[in-house]
Amino acid sequence: MLSRRGSIVDEVKANNRRRCGGFGSVVSAGGGKFPEVTDEIVDRYRDNYALSSDIVVTKEMVQKHVDLEYSLKEVLLSSSPEQRPDVWAESYDRLYRELPWLAETSSIENRSTDLQFGQFLRLIPLGARVIEIGSGPGFLARYLTENGRNCVATEITAERGVREDGDVSWHLTDGIHLDSFEPQSSYDVVLSTQVIEHFHPDDVQRHFEGAFALAKPGGSYIFTTPHVFFGPADLSRVLHLDRAHFMHLKEYTHRELGETARRAGFSRVYAVYVPPAVVRKRLPFVLRSRLLYVVLSQLERLFANARPPRLVLRALMFHGDVFIMATK
Repeated sequence: MLSRRGSIVDEVKANNRRRCGGFGSVVSAGGGKFPEVTDEIVDRYRDNYALSSDIVVTKEMVQKHVDLEYSLKEVLLSSSPEQRPDVWAESYDRLYRELPWLAETSSIENRSTDLQFGQFLRLIPLGARVIEIGSGPGFLARYLTENGRNCVATEITAERGVREDGDVSWHLTDGIHLDSFEPQSSYDVVLSTQVIEHFHPDDVQRHFEGAFALAKPGGSYIFTTPHVFFGPADLSRVLHLDRAHFMHLKEYTHRELGETARRAGFSRVYAVYVPPAVVRKRLPFVLRSRLLYVVLSQLERLFANARPPRLVLRALMFHGDVFIMATK
């Protein structure tokens, strides 16, 4: 599979160069477009990617990441719909192959899994059949399975994908045409966390249609993705940029994705509010509300051109993510 995909990214780059008279459409990220990598940026980089203390991080490593991810983002955005599944898979294969330290994050090691994932147990009933789209290292799929929710994990990149993992089954998908990889109406819950922002914006509607197809009658699609009001949440945050320039191809609002879910066929859309960790330690609860979705959507429309400070947004029950449960 990888041998077939291996030239797709280079092919798209070559097409870009031809369209631009031989100069290429990919601007060198190291050629002045972004800030010079400093020790302070290296420290932010380590924190942002939750890299363990025994991983050495240098300015050169961060610069390599900046150059590579920006280049791959440009290729993804310029790829045709027919090329995109292969380009997407090859791009992420290459990202994790050339930046292996990204697969060595310690985000779970230093925090309680119940604190990080417990909200999903309150949304997903015991015994439910779940498929997670884009499982990464598989922490959430494993947690759900260990807590009585039979969760299938999926990946699109061979660098992180299908593997032997105890009680967790791993399936392959392209992330978009979900019903081409799994039987229709076969899962109680389709789940994704921090995935939708990586899709080409033109593919997001088809992704939701695939999630709708996989859900059983009465089933749901539960998803989180960075909220644009709190972004950027990709490598751009490390560089203190004002919007996403890397492989978060688009960051969203509740209103945008709620409307996308309805167009895909979902009948009800709920916003999910998860209180801050300091509150959840003492009072673990999750609010799932259709009214909250309506209120947040109206506020997003109101704040579209003039966003208030984050402290005000949090007081209005926004948090860093769009968190939605859409039911069939």
